[in-house]
Amino acid sequence: MQRPGVEFRVAIAGPIASFLLAVVAFLLALPLRGSNASSEAVLDYLAVANLLLGGFNLIPGFPLDGGRIRRSIILKVTGDFRKSTHIAYSSALSHGSARPQHIFIC
Repeated sequence: MQRPGVEFRVAIAGPIASFLLAVVAFLLALPLRGSNASSEAVLDYLAVANLLLGGFNLIPGFPLDGGRIRRSIILKVTGDFRKSTHIAYSSALSHGSARPQHIFIC
């Protein structure tokens, strides 16, 4: 896809949908607070799972949505699809290699 605006909108749609589902599930669970109903637990789980999924998808590692968003921004700036893909992919490698050390340090 060599149109940065289209790629940006497609890539951002997934995380936005996850965040919206998290908000809807949270709002639906509000009236059930303290009732110990199983539907409260399911809605809470749905809210947390979608919140985490949306956040994970925004990690700027290509080919995750965050990496595609990064590539679309770089493509808009450079106008070179191949170069923007290379930069997004290379930065994904640096994110991937940095994560395991960070986990073991903390």
